Amino acid sequence: MKKGNFARVKDHEYLIKDMETGAILNTDHTAILKHQKRVNEIEKDKRRDQEIDSIKSELSEIKELIKILIKKD
Repeated sequence: MKKGNFARVKDHEYLIKDMETGAILNTDHTAILKHQKRVNEIEKDKRRDQEIDSIKSELSEIKELIKILIKKD
């Protein structure tokens, strides 16, 4: 990140404002790491849920195929 013109945000120890862009930046590295961990956990949960949904769908297909096979006998 290039050095720029920054100002502390009043009453917020870990926030600074980039005076050029108006962006508010968090300088609390611990909070940033916690947020990143939380985002990663949410993504992991989404992938797990998608996998579960896929398995449920495949199981339903298998059940239908078994029913068809049973009817043929």
